[in-house]
Amino acid sequence: MSLLLWGQKYILNNPNATLWFSDHDPDRSNRQVYDWWKEPAIFELIEIDSDHALNPKFRYPNGEEAFINPRHLTPIDVTEPAPEPKEEPAPVIPTTTKGLDDIMSLFNETIQGSLRKEIDALAKDIAKKLAEAMPKPEPPKPEGAPDPKDLEYIKPAIWDRVYAFLKSNNILVFGPAGCGKTLMARQLAAAYDEPFYAISCSGGMRYSQLIGGTQLTVGKDGKQVTKFVPSKLLERMQEPGVTLLDEIFSIDPEAAQGLNGLLDYGTRSITVPDGTTYKVHPKHKFIACANTNGRTVSRTYTAPQMQDGSLLSRFLKVKMDYDENVEAMLLEKAKIPKKAQSYFKRSLDKLRGTIRQAQMPLDVGTRELTSAIRAYKALPDEKVAFEAAFLNGLSETERAKVGM
Repeated sequence: MSLLLWGQKYILNNPNATLWFSDHDPDRSNRQVYDWWKEPAIFELIEIDSDHALNPKFRYPNGEEAFINPRHLTPIDVTEPAPEPKEEPAPVIPTTTKGLDDIMSLFNETIQGSLRKEIDALAKDIAKKLAEAMPKPEPPKPEGAPDPKDLEYIKPAIWDRVYAFLKSNNILVFGPAGCGKTLMARQLAAAYDEPFYAISCSGGMRYSQLIGGTQLTVGKDGKQVTKFVPSKLLERMQEPGVTLLDEIFSIDPEAAQGLNGLLDYGTRSITVPDGTTYKVHPKHKFIACANTNGRTVSRTYTAPQMQDGSLLSRFLKVKMDYDENVEAMLLEKAKIPKKAQSYFKRSLDKLRGTIRQAQMPLDVGTRELTSAIRAYKALPDEKVAFEAAFLNGLSETERAKVGM
């Protein structure tokens, strides 16, 4: 131990040192030594008296004074800054309540997570079963397609042939009135899941009605200009769909020439007077209907307009006639009494046989049979219904010939 000097600075070098305070509190002494050791403290000699010769009095920077044996102190250079006390964060000791809250929170998360998975699985299972139990929504039907709830379509014998041809050809379906040509065209569009468009080719139809024409308008500069306005046909054919040219032979032959470019599978386009070219969409299809094939005359029908061969050559021709199997299925599906079904079939066969034998210019179509079925459902009398649908439209001479 070096000589003690007043004003000399010392640092505690022994955590087990014994200190004496004036209040002689041993617990306080032990606690104070621990605090001073933990945070290096600088002591200053302030008093040496006879009573404490071996334990001079020193002062701690906070003002407290204690008697310390000098051997527990080490002098330091007063010119050097005292070491900064190290600050250590106080240990975080969770309280009993917080620890319990943490445990409960973990428990709830675990239980809720498990329950959530079970509830989600149950909800998905219920949703799946409900979806399976719900009736499947019907896909939207193309424009004009008959509602299956009102009319369940029965495919005629030529259906498969026409459906296959129409994929890459223009089709002309010809046959007697009322045999189902137009209805089949609508159903073909439904089978292809494409929009259906019908053009009624009335007599005297002009080129401008079929293809489009120029109109006189006023431009931005105030001057009059001509502008080509395309027809609905040109607009629609640029998208997938099925276009029916109904009664195609009613079109004026010169106007019909405008269809040649659209129907030619080499070009499938038309260039209008203003230089614009309109192209047919690859998935757009054309089907035409008529009572004849455009070149022949039957006992019942004559083509209103004899068309040029260039137009006719652009169609595959398929003949359609009354289909007895279709008519038999119509009667069966009508859910009318067997007696009425038999009467309709027997009377229809007799009427057609008489007309053919007498070479009368008449046709008795499937359309009239469906009318007779509806009439019977309104008034359950098969004879009255048959007369209303088939006989009451005949002249007296014709009625006398058929003998019914």
